[in-house]
Amino acid sequence: MEKEFGKELILPSYQGRVSDSYEKPSFLQALEDCEGILERKDSIIFHRGRNRLGIVTLPLDQNMEIEVVVKEFRPQGVERVKAFFSPGKARKAWRASNILRKVGIDTPFPIAYLEKRGHFSKKTGYFLSERISGAKELRHYWQMLPPSEYEGFLSALAKYVFSCHESGILHRDLSDGNVLVSKDEKEGFKFYLVDTNRIRIKKKITLFMRVKNLIRFGIPGEYQFLFLKKYFRAEKVKKPIFLCYKINKMCYSHYLLLKKRLRLKKLAQILRLQ
Repeated sequence: MEKEFGKELILPSYQGRVSDSYEKPSFLQALEDCEGILERKDSIIFHRGRNRLGIVTLPLDQNMEIEVVVKEFRPQGVERVKAFFSPGKARKAWRASNILRKVGIDTPFPIAYLEKRGHFSKKTGYFLSERISGAKELRHYWQMLPPSEYEGFLSALAKYVFSCHESGILHRDLSDGNVLVSKDEKEGFKFYLVDTNRIRIKKKITLFMRVKNLIRFGIPGEYQFLFLKKYFRAEKVKKPIFLCYKINKMCYSHYLLLKKRLRLKKLAQILRLQ
C-alpha cells in the first residue's frame, strides 16, 4: 500500500492532505476558501495560463503569518478525461515533493494539497508549498554570474542533478524555470526542484535517459562540455555521449521554435477574427 504523507484534510468541497506542522485552526480555516485564495488582495500572481501560480500570505496561528506559494491546476481538454483514471496533478506534486525530502533532495517544503471531492468531479486542484526567500529561477544565473564563478556554479548544479538521478528522481521538465537557486555565503549555491507534479520515480535511470534529461538547461554553449564533465565526474566525456547530448539539444531547440511559431500563428488568426 502506498505511503501517505501528512494528515487527511477534508473541506466542504475539497479533500487532500496537510503537513503535520500546518494542521492548525487558523491555517485550516484560511484553506476553506481555497477557490478564492489567489483572488485575495495581498496575493501576487506571477504566472497566468492553463494553471496559475502565485504567492499569498496566510495565518499560521494567531501570532504568525507565512508566505505560501500556491499552484492552481485547472485541467482542460484531454486532461479532464485523464483525471478520471489517474491521480490529479496537485496530489502528484504533493507526493513527489514529500518523496524528494525523504531521499534528501531539496525542494520547497510541501504544505498541503486539495482536490475536488469525488472521483468524477476532479477538475481543479491546489498545491501549497513554502516560499524560499531570495531564491531565483535557474535562468537568471546564466546572465548574472561573472565568468569566474561559472565553474563552481556548474559543479554545484551537476552534483545536485546527479544526486537526483542516483535517487531515481526523473523530472520530465528539468528546465531553467523548474529549478530554484539560492546562494549562501557559507553553504554556497543551493538548488530546489519545483513543478514536482512532473516528477517520476524510477528504479534505474539509464545513461540515455540521464543525457536526454539535461538538454533543457540553457547552459551557454561554451560551458556545456564542462557541465557534462562535472556531471559524469570525468576528465573527458566520451564522444558518443556528447554527440547524443548535442543532437537531442538541437532537436529540442527546433521543437521550441516550431511551438513558438504555431502559437504566434494561432494568435494572429484570433486577432484577424476579432
